[in-house]
Amino acid sequence: MKEKVDITGMTWQEVVALVNCSKTTAKNALKRGYYVVDYKKRTCVPGPIDAEGCYKMAWFTFERFFRHHCPWNIAPEDCVQEAVLRLVELGGHPRAGERRFQFYTCKHAMQAYITKYGRSNDLGDWRTNRQRYNDERNAEQRASGSCSPDTWRRSKQATEKIVRAIYEMGEGVSQAQLRRHLDISSGGVSKRVSIAIKEGLVENGGGITGCKGHALRVTARGRAMIGAMQEAA
Repeated sequence: MKEKVDITGMTWQEVVALVNCSKTTAKNALKRGYYVVDYKKRTCVPGPIDAEGCYKMAWFTFERFFRHHCPWNIAPEDCVQEAVLRLVELGGHPRAGERRFQFYTCKHAMQAYITKYGRSNDLGDWRTNRQRYNDERNAEQRASGSCSPDTWRRSKQATEKIVRAIYEMGEGVSQAQLRRHLDISSGGVSKRVSIAIKEGLVENGGGITGCKGHALRVTARGRAMIGAMQEAA
């Protein structure tokens, strides 16, 4: 267990000089009456463990709390392994044999692991990472021909419909106006506008007076696509 230093009756300046900590840490320690040495380091109490029991408890905890709440970029096996590692580190704890202690040790270890690695990656936010993964997967499916042609055709037609509506309604149209004009959900409009912007067919000109939401306009590429569609018709 970690060493505790009794600091009862001392001032925070004396605590800082004694244990070489920050002012905030010294004041918090004074409220407790003691300072924990190496409080930032993980507590390790080696001792005998039941490996099979540790894995059973870790998987049970994952299925109970994190099966449907685990970020896409974290494998369930990694969470379980982190929980088992924590149980091994606390194998010599006086309560190590209690199921309640094992359960909450696994839960807290998995939660800390997900908080640390679920959003911290080379691509920044995990939602951006997931979107990039989906884009790459869809591109591979289209290249290999495994993507349904009918699904791709319907998606393309929906995007063309949005671009044509923006062109016909004039520059500065908002998503709310598009929703009323096309009589579709706001989520559907937002999704198609995002795809059109990503493909360079539409650009977002920002907000304008008297227009709720963003002002959309068709780009030169979008006008070229509309011209080609009109010629084909």
